Amino acid sequence: MGTGDLKPDLTILLDLAPEEGLARSRKSRPADRLESEALDFHRKVRAGYIELSKQSNNYLILNARDPVDVLHGEITAAVGGLLSV
Repeated sequence: MGTGDLKPDLTILLDLAPEEGLARSRKSRPADRLESEALDFHRKVRAGYIELSKQSNNYLILNARDPVDVLHGEITAAVGGLLSV
């Protein structure tokens, strides 16, 4: 592995149902190669990230439907907590 044993102190997962995420992304531009994959692919990817989060205590899972200012506050608090060592 190129990073050796390095692991992130925090992984932020902005969680959103694949259907909603794809609809959001397609509002402003055409789908790219990954976005063109079948919905089942996107569901499996999401499930994979959720499973990874259960195997580690360094995930912050946020509801991506929350307002941007709420997300900003939660992310800032989490990262700030790591920096105030």
